[in-house]
Amino acid sequence: MSPPATAAELIQQGLFHHRQGDIAQAMERYVEVLRNDPKNADALYYIAVVACQDGQFKEGADLARRAIAVGPPQARMHNLLGQALYRQGERLEAIKNYDQAIALDDKLADAHGNRANVLADAGFPDEALKSFDRALALNPMSATDWLNRGALLQSLGRHAEALASFDKAIVCGPNVPEAHVNRGNALKDLGHFDAAGGNPGSPRFDEAAAAYSKAITIDPTLDPAYLGRGLLNMLRGDWAAGFTDYEHREKVGEPTFAALPQPRWDGEARAGERRMQVSDAALAHDRGRLARAEPDKAQREQRKEGLADPAERRGRERPLLGEGGHDEPNKADIHGIEGPSEARAEQEASMSPRERETVKSIAAGEHVCSVRN
Repeated sequence: MSPPATAAELIQQGLFHHRQGDIAQAMERYVEVLRNDPKNADALYYIAVVACQDGQFKEGADLARRAIAVGPPQARMHNLLGQALYRQGERLEAIKNYDQAIALDDKLADAHGNRANVLADAGFPDEALKSFDRALALNPMSATDWLNRGALLQSLGRHAEALASFDKAIVCGPNVPEAHVNRGNALKDLGHFDAAGGNPGSPRFDEAAAAYSKAITIDPTLDPAYLGRGLLNMLRGDWAAGFTDYEHREKVGEPTFAALPQPRWDGEARAGERRMQVSDAALAHDRGRLARAEPDKAQREQRKEGLADPAERRGRERPLLGEGGHDEPNKADIHGIEGPSEARAEQEASMSPRERETVKSIAAGEHVCSVRN
């Protein structure tokens, strides 16, 4: 008869199932460790990760605090606590925990990247860029950090630099659709400058269209890709294709805009009507100005600048288990499971009601029981 699995072996088994998105099997192993050792920091940490992946950020934060309290100090635990706090809107406390993580391990790229995101959202772009650059110096293959760095530069109007960051993001993660959408936005903005300089047929517009189309190929449900391509088509005078993309978003996800009060327009001229470009209040949720009209050519050229991108900064959330780390417990440099497969595991992971109750009980410090049905 083989001896029972050790705590370290159970954690490794749990991580294997966690990577596969099998939360039930992962939780069974993590909870088994806590039944034998309620102060096992690794088990508390990974259950905190599970809680955050399920959207239970308060419980995740409580579990991360317990993992920190039982020690020894580990950077990854403060990094996770920072993520849980940030997603509850506690920016200052999140930054404090990222700073603590960095103090414990200055080479933890995830902590620098997460810190950069909070600083960017809080309106400190210069400090955010420094943190992004530090994160990328440590992990130059992080598609997430290149993407978020580019999104910040794009929001600052530094479109050429943003484009370079998006290109790096695509090299690191060619199947990250948000990188292609943002690349399209940057190219479209650079195309505006070309047009203002006397080149209305800028090739950047063609590149932008190709970028949006690539994003849609990767993820046919990605609303911003249809919006970006639709606005670009209208900017170029292809009204029918523009509105087809714009309104196609109703079919690929939850609408982010109010329905128009008039019948759907097919892009063709109507007798007795004149097309006009206006800011449509019914579509304000997109922060975009739609070309609803086409007066004379001079006015049309002047108003092309009004077709703004739908968001000031469109980045991507970092996976809760981080990027590019190890899965060995009791190490301060555990970042988690790597890359796109991890992101899919987060999206697909789901917990049963009983598992959620188990998480709440553990977070509250109550007696640990089995999660088996």
